[in-house]
Amino acid sequence: MSDKGATLVLGLGVAGRAVLEALVRRGLDVAAVDDRPGEAARVAANRLGVELVEAPEPGDWPDLLAGVGEVAMAPGIPDTHPCHDAARRAGVPVVDESDLAARWDDRPRCAVTGTNGKTTVVTLIADMLERSGIRALPSGNTDTPLVAAIDDPEAEVFVVEASSFRLAHAASFRASPAAWLNFAPDHLDVHRNLAAYEDAKARVFDGV
Repeated sequence: MSDKGATLVLGLGVAGRAVLEALVRRGLDVAAVDDRPGEAARVAANRLGVELVEAPEPGDWPDLLAGVGEVAMAPGIPDTHPCHDAARRAGVPVVDESDLAARWDDRPRCAVTGTNGKTTVVTLIADMLERSGIRALPSGNTDTPLVAAIDDPEAEVFVVEASSFRLAHAASFRASPAAWLNFAPDHLDVHRNLAAYEDAKARVFDGV
């Protein structure tokens, strides 16, 4: 949570639900919005006692951001989503789950991005570290969001699969070492254009 207000979680997919749960468990003020919530999103919000705003109109966003200190944006929210412009106008920062994880946990992280091959390389790195006697957890764009992975007290390092969806929303991505495997046109339904996709990928090196 920002010092200025609640954290609004936008998008309650796997990562968004993990963020919502992590915030609630830490006793922080939260709000939740989902444009097309499924049953899992509704169940999670209800279980955590968080009101879920469903499918707001673009013009609703200034009111939704009133009293909000930051927006925790789930992976896959398009660059053109009205929340982006509304947050900029209101001076509300946008963060990714990696920002929250770094706020709560300072154990080492390495990261892998690329259009193809991320999961394979993340799995290989984690396996090599494990075979070297280092407890490593694959996280991020895997079955385990980073905010959930940090709950494991035995983990010594997190191997983060850093998709462009996550990197684009991060306020300050931090992982070292980091690798960018390859690049090809993709995800142009989420990013404004190819340059925006490339810029998001390049952010994997921000913390190196």
